Amino acid sequence: MIKIIIIIIFICAISIIYITKDFKKNTKKYFFSSKIISICLLFLFLATIYFYKSNFWIGNNIFEKIAISKNIYQYNIYASKKVKKIIADLKIEIQKRPDNINLYKQLGSLQYMLNDFEGAKIIYEKARILFGDDLEVLIGLTKANIAIENNTLSEETLAIINKLLLKDPKNKMALYILASNAIKKKEYKKAKKHLLKLLKVLEKNSLEYKNIKEEINKINLNVKS
Repeated sequence: MIKIIIIIIFICAISIIYITKDFKKNTKKYFFSSKIISICLLFLFLATIYFYKSNFWIGNNIFEKIAISKNIYQYNIYASKKVKKIIADLKIEIQKRPDNINLYKQLGSLQYMLNDFEGAKIIYEKARILFGDDLEVLIGLTKANIAIENNTLSEETLAIINKLLLKDPKNKMALYILASNAIKKKEYKKAKKHLLKLLKVLEKNSLEYKNIKEEINKINLNVKS
């Protein structure tokens, strides 16, 4: 993702040079380049929102990361009347089409974005009862539960995370949550096992990879002592 953003920035720079050079010579080229820049800037804006929402590596531990995640994107856009209207429409649509799992996923996701974690949990739990252990539903339910439970992980949430890993053994969020929970309990061998699995699915030399390596080094020191 970072590489794509760098490419987008490069394209913007080239387009700006292109506009400056050919503005007087060719108006059509100017407008074409302007459109390219507009699209690139829109992409960068959306990518920034994505990083803020999906970054699980901010904070000292998983619970701090969740707390930061809950506050970092409390933008007015999510509290707008339009989003609330969409939620209301989705609830009506679910009554008409209760067998459509995607409606439950969309509603749960929107309620989570609005920090209505209890509401999101209820929707995901209902979807789970109706449709079974769908991967996206399990992920949504895990995130809602963690946001609600803050500094503790219930047995219920741990069971959901383990089911999530059965569906997706390489799920980064689940592996990191289990590792952080094990570290908190000073179960260092278990934590190391989860972190080693996590390393295998991260891009080498990425910031996340380096952070996890540091966590493993700390665990090794604790085990030796």
